[in-house]
Amino acid sequence: MREFKVGIVEGDLRVSDGYVVKAERNRIIVRGRIICSGDCTFEAPVEAEALRARNGSVVVEGDLKIRRDLEVRNGKLSVYGGLEADDIDVDEQLFVEGYIKASDINVGGTLKADSIEALEVDVGGVLRVKGELRASDVSVGGSMTCRRMSVERLDVGGTAKVEEGHVKDSISVGGTFESKGSIEAGRLDVGGVARLGKANIGDIEVGGSLSVSGDLKAERINVGGSIRVRGEFEAESVDVGGFIEIEGGADVKRRINVGGVIKVGGVLRAKRIDVGGSIEARRIYTDRIEANNIMAEEGVWADLIVIGRRGNVRGKIVAKRACLRERTRVEDVYAEELEAEDMCMMRNVYAHRAI
Repeated sequence: MREFKVGIVEGDLRVSDGYVVKAERNRIIVRGRIICSGDCTFEAPVEAEALRARNGSVVVEGDLKIRRDLEVRNGKLSVYGGLEADDIDVDEQLFVEGYIKASDINVGGTLKADSIEALEVDVGGVLRVKGELRASDVSVGGSMTCRRMSVERLDVGGTAKVEEGHVKDSISVGGTFESKGSIEAGRLDVGGVARLGKANIGDIEVGGSLSVSGDLKAERINVGGSIRVRGEFEAESVDVGGFIEIEGGADVKRRINVGGVIKVGGVLRAKRIDVGGSIEARRIYTDRIEANNIMAEEGVWADLIVIGRRGNVRGKIVAKRACLRERTRVEDVYAEELEAEDMCMMRNVYAHRAI
């Protein structure tokens, strides 16, 4: 390797392939541009107006501060310190063993850093942030991981894993999204699987399954497969294609519609409940419920309850109107109006009017 020393350069500094640049004192200062061709190494902190590199690897052993634009074509940049620039554009790989501060960051391949603060971050392949990611818009074509994020919008084509974060607008992930700690977002849209810790989210759209290890609070939830929540559950409306299982209590302000099974460890409250299969809860309060099978240890309270053909209810029914289809089996019924079809079996009936 060939080497030379510089201190302060008033104009541009051109570095050819295979050169190592050392500082005459403690840093390299370039009043103009640094232009690199091929593999170049700077064994000191660097300050410059701009940096242009092509066809190689650029290594900076210290902080790199660029006042305007940083551009690496057909190559990669490694910085063993902090990186500051206005616009950063790297074709292949950007590795920073420290922080990054910039307006716009565009990396075609992989970006790794300890922390990032920027307006826009666009990565074609992989984004890895050891610490905090703070940005307005983040777009990743492949996968991303970070400890904490504070962004307005996040768009990831593959998988995304964070420890915790706050997203003002929306999270969109094509494959899997995972948050171990607390996550807040205006909207979550996941094509495959979502695994969350404690979550407070506006709208949730998940194509596959949603699992939450803590409490879940949301507005509208639409999940194609299943929902599992180990804590308390609160939402405006819920639509699930498969089943929903909640270890705590559930409070749904409007409608809950489940194609398969609802299982709630505590009390279930909802304005309307529609279940294709069965429902299990300690106690149920609703304006209207339609199900085939109900298991409620402490009973069901409803304005209208409809039990499907050959249905079964364990626990008392307290309703303004109860409709039991053919061959339904129930225990105790307390109703202002009871409509029972042929061959229904009831242990005790207390009704003002029976049809």
